[in-house]
Formats: sequence, C-alpha cells, structure tokens
Amino acid sequence: MPNIKYTLMVKACISSIRRVGHQEDIVVVTIDPSLKDKLADEDCEVRCFDVIRYPYLDEYLRTWQRKFRLCDAQKIHFWRLTDYEKVLAVDADVTMWKQFAGWDGPELQVRTGSRAPVNTGIMLLQPNERTVQGLLDLTQNFDPVCGWSDRPSFTFNGREWRWDFQGAFTAQGYLFYYFYCIRRSLHCSVLSEFLHWSGDKKQKRAYLDLLLRHVKL
Repeated sequence: MPNIKYTLMVKACISSIRRVGHQEDIVVVTIDPSLKDKLADEDCEVRCFDVIRYPYLDEYLRTWQRKFRLCDAQKIHFWRLTDYEKVLAVDADVTMWKQFAGWDGPELQVRTGSRAPVNTGIMLLQPNERTVQGLLDLTQNFDPVCGWSDRPSFTFNGREWRWDFQGAFTAQGYLFYYFYCIRRSLHCSVLSEFLHWSGDKKQKRAYLDLLLRHVKL
C-alpha cells in the first residue's frame, strides 16, 4: 500500500497546480502500482515504472536511508516521459502558488539549493532515452569520497563544495554532476512559483496537519 502521507501530499500538489489555473497533463511517476487506485479520482495519469536500484545502497546506508534513497532514485524515470517535449517535475511535497510561465533554456533547469548546489525537488527537463541511459550508467559508479567524479571537491557558483552536501550520494548529486560536469547543460534559478516543504520536522508536521484538514483521502 502507498504511504498515506505521501498520497496526501501528491493530492495536495495536484490540487495546487489546478488551483492556479494550469490545465496541462499531470503525470504521477511511481514504482508502486497500487497508487493508481488511491489517485483514481484525481485529474491525473499514473505511470508505474520498474525499480531503479543503486548498487552501493547496502554498503553505505542504513536501512531507513536505503528505503528513502531507493524512492529518490526513481527520478530518472522523469526522462522516460518522451511523449512530452518538456516536463516540469516536482516532488510530492511541492506546492504551486502561482502560474508558471515556462522556460527557454538548457537541458535541465533546477532550483538553487542552500545545503546543496541544486535542489532537484523542482526540475524543468527535456525527456530523452539517451539521458536515461547516461544517468543509469552513472549511478553504478559512486565513491564515498569523490562522489560521482574523480575529485573530492569542486567549485559551483563561486562556492567550494565537497561530496558530503545534502543528497550528494543520490539524485541530487548525480543529476548535478551529469548535467553540470558532463553535459554542461544546467541552469539554476529561484523558481519562486513553488513552495517546497522540505524543511525541519516541525515544518513538515504543520504542513501535513494542514493537508489533513483540506485534502480528501
């Protein structure tokens, strides 16, 4: 069964997109086929994909971390939506509070991060199966010191980073490395049309309490 909190956040995210006036297709990407039943009454399509696994999960991460990072790995599936020219991909805990005007830019546009070079909870991307394969190949080669690269540190936006930033060993790390260091096709912006509820536990608890009052399960 899909997690009730997760289902609640997905419904709230869908509702926020429709509330500001967007009528574009909404596709929920998941590895859990039972989510289709939970979202049967929502104005969206649910697409279920095979699980993508990180080969280093068991070696470096504790059990609860493995579960979370396994879900996070599925962001690669956004690039499989090749029936769309461009895709706005957001995490379930994202709320849209005003219309998004779209973009003309490089292959990947992401939100600027504070505890990481980028925040991959909100991404503007161009689906492509070649990109999927490139990302899958990259996920097989993580090093706990040098991350996805052959160097333990790097400079981005005038700041020195090491591969211990938030999410460095998962999607936030390999998407940054692939598009910034390999493809050279990454752009960061504020993306102020969105609120991302990825703060501390008190903030998330308040957000979930708010959803329970306003979103029907």
